[in-house]
Amino acid sequence: MSILLLLAQMTFAQRLLVQYDFLNDDFSYYKVGKNGKTTEIDRPVVTRNHNVKVEVVNYNPFVYSAVASYSEKEFTDAPNIDFLSLISPLNLPTGGSSFLSQITGADDASTRGADVMADPNARSAYLAVERTYKTLYQAEQMMNNIDFVLGKVHKLKYNPYLPADSIKSFTQSLMNELFNQPNVETKDFLTMANDLNSTVKGNLVAFNANIDAFTEAYKNFERNARDPNFSGKGMDIMVESWGEQANTFVKNFDSDLLIEKLDALEAEYQSVMNTPYSFNTNDVAKGDEITITIDFYKNLEEADAVGNNVEDLSKVKSKEIDVTVKGDLKISSSLGVAFPYYADNQNFINRDSIITSIDGNNYTPNVSAFLNFYPYNGKNVQVGGTFGVGVPISSDSKNFNFLMGLSTIFGNDNRLIINVGPSLGQVNMLDQGYNTGDNLGDLTSVVPTRKAYVWGGFVGISFTLADIKK
Repeated sequence: MSILLLLAQMTFAQRLLVQYDFLNDDFSYYKVGKNGKTTEIDRPVVTRNHNVKVEVVNYNPFVYSAVASYSEKEFTDAPNIDFLSLISPLNLPTGGSSFLSQITGADDASTRGADVMADPNARSAYLAVERTYKTLYQAEQMMNNIDFVLGKVHKLKYNPYLPADSIKSFTQSLMNELFNQPNVETKDFLTMANDLNSTVKGNLVAFNANIDAFTEAYKNFERNARDPNFSGKGMDIMVESWGEQANTFVKNFDSDLLIEKLDALEAEYQSVMNTPYSFNTNDVAKGDEITITIDFYKNLEEADAVGNNVEDLSKVKSKEIDVTVKGDLKISSSLGVAFPYYADNQNFINRDSIITSIDGNNYTPNVSAFLNFYPYNGKNVQVGGTFGVGVPISSDSKNFNFLMGLSTIFGNDNRLIINVGPSLGQVNMLDQGYNTGDNLGDLTSVVPTRKAYVWGGFVGISFTLADIKK
């Protein structure tokens, strides 16, 4: 019976997934079928020689390192993040620039200088100046936004308190707003760099030409103006100051630095979106129990992280999981008492020449030794099989009884075992063809009997004594 149970367990053997939520400090256990379907279970149990996998979720590998060990096995290190493969935004100037200011538009300008703006050449040149200035202003704001998003994504990346889905969601939202599109790809970063570079350097030439055109139109209007205090007086100074702001902005514009920032932003974005934010380790189940220990360490700052071992870091927490390995066939010995019963266990006497049967001792206790075998499942109560030999505690019966059947094992070390099943033992049987009630012919003849093995049943209790010294 126990062997059948073992075969059934091996047929439906399943892998174990232990999931630990790093932020919530909570464990969950799942059995994994051959089709990959997971079912939550209440304790970590895995079939012998099958895979046990530990997955740490909501774990930020940029902030922490993890090391796992299985019982006496060597450490399995978490994958290290190679900080040299990334362009660190901490080393880039991200203060932004504010050389340009927002202007209100042509309508306000026409009110301030109605006479000047009434001149077609002046108005056309002014509007062209305003458009190119706004274009440069928007380019400057976009570069400031790049700095802002780069800093925010970097902070999200190294945030130890947010769950993984929130980090990814917030990062994606920032990128979508920056690029004003739902999906951001690698080519978009290069496109943005080219567009900004062309906008800044290309528009400056047009901007200066438009300023020259407006200045010439303004001076022509001023020379021919009847009123020296005409409306719009001084707009040439305002436009000239815009030109100075724009030239200062373009002079400080560094296309190489812009590309570095966009490269850094892409690296930060890709690392956040493509990092699983989990730690995985696995092993094959052996023995009766696996003790899995996971130690978590706080990473050093990026500048100090290169060349340091995990053991040099500061440990922040340690978690231990005891996994029961079931399915192995265990065999143990036990000693106890059995009570066999045989329905035909009778004695025969000569009573007035007639063969008469009287009840025998049907409940003779036996000192019994058992071999108990069972599929190990790690529980305090286990069901298996048993085989034993019993010696009757009786002066009139010295024959062995063979005991077999089921056993229920209670406990882990010094076990209490209840045994029950069929028994095979010797009983008295009439010999030489006689039957109960036959006439022997005289009062003194001995009833002819013989010993024969018959099947009965038994109930017994036994104890394992292997660990009693503890």
